[in-house]
Amino acid sequence: MREIKVEFPQNCPIRTRIYRVTKAPIHWHEGVLEIVFPLEGALEVTQNHEIFRLEPGDFTFVNSGCIHRLTSLQPEGSIVAVVSIDLLAYESTFENIAHILFRSQPLEGMSHDFKKSRAAQEARMLEALFQCVLRRNEPGFRATSPDVAYQQARHLLCLSMSDFFELFYKVGRYWFISDYQLQRYNRTVRYVHENCRSKISVTDILGRELISKTYFSQFWAKFSNQPFSEFLLMQRLTVAEKLLLSTDMCLEEISREAGFSAARYLYKYFLKCYHCKPLAYKVQCLDYHSGVEEPEMVDPSEALRLLNRYAQEHIEPAAALRKRLDSKSCLELFFEIRDQSKLAMEKNPDLDLR
Repeated sequence: MREIKVEFPQNCPIRTRIYRVTKAPIHWHEGVLEIVFPLEGALEVTQNHEIFRLEPGDFTFVNSGCIHRLTSLQPEGSIVAVVSIDLLAYESTFENIAHILFRSQPLEGMSHDFKKSRAAQEARMLEALFQCVLRRNEPGFRATSPDVAYQQARHLLCLSMSDFFELFYKVGRYWFISDYQLQRYNRTVRYVHENCRSKISVTDILGRELISKTYFSQFWAKFSNQPFSEFLLMQRLTVAEKLLLSTDMCLEEISREAGFSAARYLYKYFLKCYHCKPLAYKVQCLDYHSGVEEPEMVDPSEALRLLNRYAQEHIEPAAALRKRLDSKSCLELFFEIRDQSKLAMEKNPDLDLR
């Protein structure tokens, strides 16, 4: 239960692997975004206190620093494709990229219509992931040039940021949020990630951004489904979980290192999120680790066979569905713009928007 460094090919910010997974070790990666999608067999992905069940045709993001484990729901194991992207290679292009969170599962409370509207974006993302993995597993594949690899990973990041930025799942459509507000939100999240072990509070944010507490409360409510104080506690809880699983420190020491003012607060919020006591959680993870197996790389010829079958069952039908959904979205947007234009011309007869 530790941080594992992802080894990328020289001057290449992307790596793809196809594994057979039964019970993978609990671990995390810093500065790396992983995108996981099963090719064969159901898979359970545990990320911090959330558990996601994936079937072939699904995918999920594992964000930088997120403690996770992959567990097959099949006795013989599941075949899983993993795309890893070196986020640090894109810091100059996408500011705060290593601190942006991505999500492919709707948050609780999201409307059914909003969940349905994600289908086209999910199909587009899955197709891009599949093509990336397929190219790197075709016979005779040679390492692409650094520029080509950089653009491949950049394309996946752009898709992720436009459609799967966690903010999208908090506020739905965020077209009404200005770019300046978005930058302020990203700066705030980064500051919390980097300083949550210290005794920071909302007052520090107000001083850095030169804004009032009232404005910040209204600003934060646009972006998050939880109060800022709870967001800060969750970041400290993530730090505490890493210390709990990777060291022999006692709860008093862990709470102090993670930025909690007292161990009782760590205990309280850990119980709320993980539904068990911290030491009981550590025992559960140790029991899990007693039966883990390192993921086994799949033979290239077998991987290619699985990818071809996956394309027939999931990529080709998804592409047809995406085309229909994209057309429907364009039609809905057309009618929305037409109705808005009609309303504007009714209010101002001299205005011609036809």
